[in-house]
Amino acid sequence: MNKSDNEPDADLARNVALLRLRMDADVSRLKASLATWIDHNSGPEQIGGGGSLRAKIVEISAALLETAIDHYIRLHDAPDALDLIQSCFRRQAEKFRASLQ
Repeated sequence: MNKSDNEPDADLARNVALLRLRMDADVSRLKASLATWIDHNSGPEQIGGGGSLRAKIVEISAALLETAIDHYIRLHDAPDALDLIQSCFRRQAEKFRASLQ
């Protein structure tokens, strides 16, 4: 294999890395925006039954996760959506494990 044979692979790897960096930045920005929205909309008068964000964190988390899964399934067929969700879950689990060490 000569150098020119490796260049497309190197370009692809570089493009994938750049795409992931942009996606990570977008995800971080959206997570911050969602956190602000949740804080603003999770007071006792908004969530019904009183309480606070901490009291409704399971419900909020379930709603966000179910919404994300619904959107993934609409955009992709179910097996593809499952692959995407599993890869996302794996990445988050790896980040979490690394933070514990």
